[in-house]
Amino acid sequence: MTDSADKKPCLVPTGQGFSVLYKGRYLYSRYNPSAAAQKTIAALHIEAGTLVLCFSPLLCYGLADLLAKLPERCAVVCIEYDEALYAVFRQTAEQTAFPHADMLFTLAPGRMREFGAFIQGAAPDSDGKRFAPLSFFRRTVCVELSAGAQFSNNLYRGCADQAATLIAQYWKNRITLIQLGRLFARNLFKNICLIADAQPFPAQSIAKPIVTAGAGPSLDAAINVLLLCKRSAFYLLAADAAALPLVQRGLRPDAIAAVESQFAVTGAYRGLAQSGIPLFADLLSRPAVLRIPGGGASFFLSHYCQAPFFNRVQQLVHEYAPVIPPLGSVGSAAVQLALLLRAEQDIPVFVCGVDFAYRPSLTHCRAGNTHSTLLEAAYRLEPVEQAAAQSFAHGVHAEHGASGTVYTTPALSGYAQVFRSHFSHEPSVYSLCTDGLDLGLSECAPHDFLRTVCGSSYAPQSHEPARRKQPQAAQMRAALTAFYKTEKAALERIRGLLMHGGTPQELHGLFSGREYLYLHFPDCLEPLSQMRMASDTGLLKRIRAELDYFIKDCTAALAHLEQRTV
Repeated sequence: MTDSADKKPCLVPTGQGFSVLYKGRYLYSRYNPSAAAQKTIAALHIEAGTLVLCFSPLLCYGLADLLAKLPERCAVVCIEYDEALYAVFRQTAEQTAFPHADMLFTLAPGRMREFGAFIQGAAPDSDGKRFAPLSFFRRTVCVELSAGAQFSNNLYRGCADQAATLIAQYWKNRITLIQLGRLFARNLFKNICLIADAQPFPAQSIAKPIVTAGAGPSLDAAINVLLLCKRSAFYLLAADAAALPLVQRGLRPDAIAAVESQFAVTGAYRGLAQSGIPLFADLLSRPAVLRIPGGGASFFLSHYCQAPFFNRVQQLVHEYAPVIPPLGSVGSAAVQLALLLRAEQDIPVFVCGVDFAYRPSLTHCRAGNTHSTLLEAAYRLEPVEQAAAQSFAHGVHAEHGASGTVYTTPALSGYAQVFRSHFSHEPSVYSLCTDGLDLGLSECAPHDFLRTVCGSSYAPQSHEPARRKQPQAAQMRAALTAFYKTEKAALERIRGLLMHGGTPQELHGLFSGREYLYLHFPDCLEPLSQMRMASDTGLLKRIRAELDYFIKDCTAALAHLEQRTV
């Protein structure tokens, strides 16, 4: 029996059901197999909006009780990493009638790499069912229904951490969307019309080491290392706030990553006017900064919302502007762009100045906009030391960093967590940061960096990306013109219906794919239903107030496109 149990699970009859013998272990009690699972489920307190991760459900003991006690807006995901145990679970589940079966989802062992995509609704479960929207959930609860979970304990813990991170990230992004959603959409409308005259994003065009520079305090030490290398030996991609400190120290970036959508970012470009440095600009970024350096811009697009409208825009610009996930910080976005730029996966990407933390009195690198503003604001009655102390307000807390105690905020530590989950498994990505929070990357000592870059055999120049032919630009301009004309006509029709009366059916059709009108409302987590349009007059009045902004933006974009065509 032992030899057989080592190869595949064996059902062992007891007086009160079956236990399972596998790899020399009983996965349930040999006396009352279902008792432990039922006791575990009975002790659970599950609130509405809970995602329950059920590890190693095996013979499904307790699973029906779990589904029966679920409140609204909950779901259960059964996860099994062991192929043999999963086969037992599937056979048992197919013979069991579960209550609320629409709340039950399963992932086969071969699908576990898709766990993140499944949780975000981008991939179906093993039965082809689509997962509930992340807006349903506020928290996660983990349940082990058999001892089989102990065979892959670390993997299950990783699933739990990933699910909790995705839910927390969704709600952080949701708060950002409420605060900045209208600004994102308006910037997008203003920037899309510029694509036809811009160079496409030069994906896979860099064949030498890439250095991405954030504006954290550790950039000062990294600059000293970078100055030891021949400038042409590496490609330098700077976050917007890091560009001026690099230029002032004699390191001209090859490109600047522009992500910020608000007015405050313009201070980072002070001193860079007509510098000729090209931009990699998010289509959500502030349009005014695109003209400051005078080096032209290529575009990308942050996936800032899940909506049919975003899918339409993505389809419109996909040949010219790649889509990247919402990473929170411009330093993280710069690293993502570097991964898109490198010609091969083995080309190293070095990260510096991406700290997500700081030491007392120095929150950013020297000569950056924040540091310069601090020095300019200091005077006799409020010296720099006192002004710097203000940075310790609003939830600042101490954490253990790369070289001792550092200070960070909930927002910065959240960005660091997103950075680790997104980049820690990417090949050939190294950290040059001497301080700050752990980035989950392999650290690269200065002498290793110098040996890799200065003594490398990488091509001294980057590949030239293929330039678009004029007919392609003309086709893009025509597509953009059609897009803006369609949007303007639809918005004007919506305005007429809201002012003079219209049917919910027609409004619903016009609102479909135009979620930018209301997704930043706190009470609009999902696309509007026809029923809500018919009953919520207050919501329609709020949407009416949004219409004129976007009609104006469409009119200005059409005028720009017509001028460029002439």
